[in-house]
Amino acid sequence: GASPTAAAGVVGEAVLSLVERHPAMRFAVLTGLRAALLADLAAGRLDLCVCLDTEDGRFPGLRREALGQQTYAVVANANHPLARKRTTPLRDLARCEWILGTNLGEVEMAWKGVFAAAGLPVPAPSLATSSLEFCRNALRSSLRLAVLPLALVEDELERGELKVLPAPGCRWNVRWPFIAAAGGKSTARCSRPCDAPRNARPAG
Repeated sequence: GASPTAAAGVVGEAVLSLVERHPAMRFAVLTGLRAALLADLAAGRLDLCVCLDTEDGRFPGLRREALGQQTYAVVANANHPLARKRTTPLRDLARCEWILGTNLGEVEMAWKGVFAAAGLPVPAPSLATSSLEFCRNALRSSLRLAVLPLALVEDELERGELKVLPAPGCRWNVRWPFIAAAGGKSTARCSRPCDAPRNARPAG
């Protein structure tokens, strides 16, 4: 199992590397939201998954091993007025329209905490979605802001279509682990695949 961002990056590279080195191995890569992936993993329907570990208390029986970190930041359309500023005051962010992911976990709490610590009202997002792809596409066609993993919008940032807003305290690093069931058959089956992501390009 893999989140969409992981499937497009570190997992895709790792699985292709394994297939080349071990032609007899067979894989099925399923993508989905973190909560659904972890539920399937805990129930034995998946051998392992790679997704951002934004809240790890729901499934304490799972084994987690770090692959690296993913960086989240505030992202805007390059035509947004704030994208032209060298620094972005939090008071300006508080006045903007936002799209917010519904599965950000501790990243959402940290985002809210930045405004609360500054004595500013926490923005009320006009759009909420579980789809990071929707967020990315909406940013390209609107002047809303979003908190996104930078790996997801790497191409748009390089092309100058989107910009990271340099706001104080608005950059968050979240660990990116592979997660497997603790003990049992699934652990034995996935012991070799678990090694491959470590040798692939770091995620974030």
